[in-house]
Amino acid sequence: GLQKRSDLNGQQVTLVAWFEDSGRWGARTAGGETIRVKAENCKPAPTHGEEVDLRSGRLPEDDGRLVSQLLDMGRWLVNHMTGHYDIPTLDDVHGIIARGDMTTLYHLNSLMWSMWEEAPAGPGVYEQLVEWTDQILAANAGGAKGSVAASIAARDRGGGLASSSSSRYLTQLKLAVARDCSRWGRDRLGDDFFVLRTQPGRGAVLVSVDRRTVFHAMGIANSLEEVLRAQGCTLPMPMRISLVPFAGYLVYDGVMLGAAASAPSPAQRDALRAELEATYQSALREGRVLPRPSDSVSDPPPARPPPTIAPVSAPGRKLLRKLAAMAEPEPQDFGSDLSEMWVCRRMGYSEEENPEHRVVILSSTQGSVVGMFCSSALVPTAEEILKHIGAAARQHGRKPHAVGADDSGLAKTLQAWATEVCPEMGAPVFRFYPPPSAEEEIAYATGHVRPQSNFPGARPR
Repeated sequence: GLQKRSDLNGQQVTLVAWFEDSGRWGARTAGGETIRVKAENCKPAPTHGEEVDLRSGRLPEDDGRLVSQLLDMGRWLVNHMTGHYDIPTLDDVHGIIARGDMTTLYHLNSLMWSMWEEAPAGPGVYEQLVEWTDQILAANAGGAKGSVAASIAARDRGGGLASSSSSRYLTQLKLAVARDCSRWGRDRLGDDFFVLRTQPGRGAVLVSVDRRTVFHAMGIANSLEEVLRAQGCTLPMPMRISLVPFAGYLVYDGVMLGAAASAPSPAQRDALRAELEATYQSALREGRVLPRPSDSVSDPPPARPPPTIAPVSAPGRKLLRKLAAMAEPEPQDFGSDLSEMWVCRRMGYSEEENPEHRVVILSSTQGSVVGMFCSSALVPTAEEILKHIGAAARQHGRKPHAVGADDSGLAKTLQAWATEVCPEMGAPVFRFYPPPSAEEEIAYATGHVRPQSNFPGARPR
């Protein structure tokens, strides 16, 4: 909330202009005063019929439309990065949902969360989403030009989004990206939950399978209970669900997967329902149900400090020159500007998960393992990556066009070294390849992926 003008907190204002240089909205108060406020200090005003929508366990119509639009755009953007599917327009994303193609939808969702903050070949989904909303607003004003986002904005304008949507809706779109979507990478919650029932005014009651946490979760167009009952499910039902913060609520991301569990008998289901209800009521009394009514929208996550890039070591210089001297691979068209990319994927991201510090080298084009090694620490050194990429290249008689590392600082160090040691090229391009999200690992474990792919997925087991 506002600190210097706390008297305005909770008051309804009209947003009249966006000031890009300061990252603030110009807002007019009910008394006619004009102020400038940060996006995170604004929240869309309630819409007509909000009470009915909330009681049914779904977002108000305008909010539901916003969340649906943002999630669909995120899915489109990550597909544009990876080239997994033939999805030329946003309407084609809607078509996937309309057909009930859950395999494609869950795969796109899982990749979207893996690449939300960073992607192998450039900005992550969120950064492109920011650009897209800026271009949508510019298109509405007749000024969008250049960039992928601009072409999307122009097409959507022709399809009616920017031209037929109200200024209020576009303002809410900009607010939602700045205030809510900035937190989806950091504050997203994914777990196996029992969907117990709908609590009027608060959404679906979710109890984690270990009974430790309890949540209220809103649906997008329908409540979670309505979605499950339409599929013939009887509550309580164990489901794998990811929740994202939006306007003070937790909202599911549009995809639910059945969690592994044996079908209970009617008597067992009744006993389970009574147990979960008792857990929920206890959490209510103790104030442990999330989000709490007192929870407020937090500030966007701070920018990450730039990684420290160490000077090129003598062994690193030698290994890079050896790799650069190898014969170039034959040009191949794999539907991606990366051609053949080898990704160094760690087999775990904690000492408990990966005590031996195992790393597997995967070929993006052939979907195969081309090498494996154990590093000296949880994050391999640049020299270790170069050594084992070189060994795999000699073994297979070819070197990759690009190498991905799943640590951002490591990838930037390798690329800085390659630029210094081999400015005339010859060495592969080194890029950051994000670790798999929990959703992506589950997608591969449960078969919710398509066989065609230019990018390796979750780490092998």
